Amino acid sequence: MKEKEVDPAALGRRVAQRRAKLGLSQEALADQVGMKQQGIDAIEQGRVKRPRLLREISRALGTSDDWLLWRRGPEEPSREHSRVPAGEEFEPDPELDAPLTELDRPFPDALPQMAGRIGGGSTGAVISYEVGELRAREEVADWWRIPAAVLRGLARADVTRTVGFVMEGDSMEPTIQRTDIVFIDTGRRKIEADGIWAVDYGLGRTLKRIAVERSDGGLRYVLKSDNKVYADQSFAPDEVVVFGRYVGRFSVF
Repeated sequence: MKEKEVDPAALGRRVAQRRAKLGLSQEALADQVGMKQQGIDAIEQGRVKRPRLLREISRALGTSDDWLLWRRGPEEPSREHSRVPAGEEFEPDPELDAPLTELDRPFPDALPQMAGRIGGGSTGAVISYEVGELRAREEVADWWRIPAAVLRGLARADVTRTVGFVMEGDSMEPTIQRTDIVFIDTGRRKIEADGIWAVDYGLGRTLKRIAVERSDGGLRYVLKSDNKVYADQSFAPDEVVVFGRYVGRFSVF
């Protein structure tokens, strides 16, 4: 059976309705689900057909994915079926149940590959120790061991500040392919010529080249894709979070 099409405008109205009913600001909801306020605003404006963090958004709003997408089922589902019978409750084992983060390195030079992705509108929280406004830590899927000399020789990368992501989307093709594992040095956030940068400009983390241009209104960051199907986009510097420089990739064929 073919799934019913999602109406982004209706989805946005329902998100805004539930948020207002709970007395949440866009910033508060964004904090709860691990994305930026601009991402929530884009959803409510009807510019996002299916948010990547839909499950987290529906939970934060006390409703279901089906209700947000299609107004299917009750607005506030009953939790009776999910209750644990009295006397059968248990405390989680913190060592087994806590997700691994980049702080849980199994060996000194371990390089974390994050469970989340980058590109294609990925909206998971960006993680690293000191990445400006970004707060939440994300689960680690696996660990890499790359000799420090290799990273330093290629791009002066600091292994202790480098994280990996699976690339999603085709905006940087042919330079970076979909499903490549890309490595980001989060210690380098000052824009340099000829670099590729991990950024978030409101609709999710992604990779872009950045040209810095001066105009009468001040500096502008022009975000460029290597895939010329995608047009350049211009932003004020305070509209773009730069959280690291791309330093290399591992291609999966």
